[in-house]
Amino acid sequence: MSFLFGGINIVDKKIINCLNCNIEVVTNNGKREKKYCSRKCYLEFKKQKFITKNCKICNKEFTIPESQSQKYSTCSKECSKTYQMQLKENRKSGTYFKCKYCGKEYYVTKSISEHKTKKTKFCSMICRNKWESEFKRGKNHHNFGLKFSKEKCKKMSITTVKLYESGIYNRQTLPQKIINEILYKNNINYKK
Repeated sequence: MSFLFGGINIVDKKIINCLNCNIEVVTNNGKREKKYCSRKCYLEFKKQKFITKNCKICNKEFTIPESQSQKYSTCSKECSKTYQMQLKENRKSGTYFKCKYCGKEYYVTKSISEHKTKKTKFCSMICRNKWESEFKRGKNHHNFGLKFSKEKCKKMSITTVKLYESGIYNRQTLPQKIINEILYKNNINYKK
């Protein structure tokens, strides 16, 4: 039953069962529906979705929401500070390598130097690019001597043309852009 009280609509009361203890609770039928009989029941219910982890510093057990299990590794702010300092120290314990192009020594963090696939050989992208332009030419290039049959070349060119026509390759070359701009400026309609 609803009625106006001082210009405000009083909403019907509703009876629900607490999600934790299943006791009947009388609640207002407002925007936010009540689901628990008390804060205690709410917290108990939420604990069911919590997990227990061991602190990486003091090894003390602590409970956190399952959704944040990847985010937290420590039980307190003090342990978190200590853990962050340890991580910072580990990052500093990298090694020095000599650049394959310029010979300059450069520092690499421990995580990258011990990585299985990331092998560092150059101090910068500039040195890497210069080295590749000098040493990956001709016989030293990985594609050198790779020959395609006439049929393979024809298939590749037909496939490329089809990709451009279908719109998958919609990038234009610089000459195409220049010609299209000239056509546009001179009000010449051209359909591709």
